[in-house]
Amino acid sequence: CFCIPSFKLTSIEDFGAIAEETETSTAISNSRAITEALLQANKTDKLLLIPNKNFYFFPISFENIHDLTFRIEGKLTAKTDLANWPRRSNDSKDYQHIINFNYSTNLVFTGGGVIEGDGYSWWWYTIFNEL
Repeated sequence: CFCIPSFKLTSIEDFGAIAEETETSTAISNSRAITEALLQANKTDKLLLIPNKNFYFFPISFENIHDLTFRIEGKLTAKTDLANWPRRSNDSKDYQHIINFNYSTNLVFTGGGVIEGDGYSWWWYTIFNEL
């Protein structure tokens, strides 16, 4: 018998992620959905799916994620609401990184999708606010 193992993907949509909505509140909710889906995938099937749609989000940060595959078929777009982008601490001028992994190993990113950080907006913001 030639058997192909089946894998269950944990989709961010299963945790409430909403595609194509650009509102700040949706981006915040999507960050929560991505976080919850990733934590669930880390405990179970080890496969996280970003479906073939565009999801706006704010920074996400993780610790102790191991042996996880991100299958990015769509697009994760960082919300360009720079005024509401979280800082590293309350008194910091430094902004949080778009995606941060600490104490994590063996992460694989696959698929034909994109993580869009919109660096253009950040560069202009930095130039005008640092001069």
